[in-house]
Amino acid sequence: MGHLFYGSAREPLSLPDLSLAYLQTVAIAKLRRSETFFASWRPHPEESGNRSYLWFHPSIPLMFVMQRTGGVVLDSAVLEWLMRAAATSSQGIDLDGLSRPGKRAATWSMSPASRS
Repeated sequence: MGHLFYGSAREPLSLPDLSLAYLQTVAIAKLRRSETFFASWRPHPEESGNRSYLWFHPSIPLMFVMQRTGGVVLDSAVLEWLMRAAATSSQGIDLDGLSRPGKRAATWSMSPASRS
């Protein structure tokens, strides 16, 4: 489980590493062009809580912390879909299902050290 530190909040938001990797990639692409976007997700089934909604803006500090140390290979079709949703949807991007079983959107690559 990874963590997103958003703005001045002291407590991070928890997201599966894979979902966080997609969100980080979209955020970098959008915010470097000073484009804002909206994102939402439901908590992991093992956690309690309500759906989270965030507005991403270049003036809001972000820090992404992932638990996994290996690299990640993201599915380009999923990234394209997320970027399109971030640009055109009033609902923003919905991260649900990106890292749930049966919804394989990407695979973790093994780091060179873990292959031996």
